[in-house]
Amino acid sequence: MPSPIGHMLSGLAIVAAHKKGVLRGDRETLLVLVCVVLPDIDFIFGFIEGNPNAYHHQFTHSFFFAVAAGFLLGVVSMRSCRHFLRPALLFTFAIALHIVLDLFAVDKSAPYGAQIFWPFSDDYFIAPIQIFSDVVRSSDSATFIFSLFNRHNLGTIIIETVIMLLVILFIKRLERK
Repeated sequence: MPSPIGHMLSGLAIVAAHKKGVLRGDRETLLVLVCVVLPDIDFIFGFIEGNPNAYHHQFTHSFFFAVAAGFLLGVVSMRSCRHFLRPALLFTFAIALHIVLDLFAVDKSAPYGAQIFWPFSDDYFIAPIQIFSDVVRSSDSATFIFSLFNRHNLGTIIIETVIMLLVILFIKRLERK
């Protein structure tokens, strides 16, 4: 999976692409950034059991979850937007982007991939090519956070940053034309 930093940078790419569109201010921008990391909330369920990885890439990494959470956040943001549908679709897209990016990442722990079609299928799916490296992390709640700080993950973050900054620069260039 891409790192949280890679996911946040993908959120900044969405913000850059929608600067004059759906986003009406800092609140919606913050919600987009929350959405791009929201599927990783599944780590919390595992923390409770002592293994943060226990539920990773399951139901929170499904398109069903993306639509449900995106529309719920669209309703929540209605106060600052005239219509909830446009922000709901944007938030759904941001969550779905997280899922898609994870599909293109190296996955070294079985089952490989994510349950993108849950609740309709319990099968795991992964893209045939990997663009992003994996994130090395512990399966023990006590050491999980500290295990994220290593040379391999730093390299992963550097590659993700370069890729996402190129995407953002491309979006900015299109905006100027």
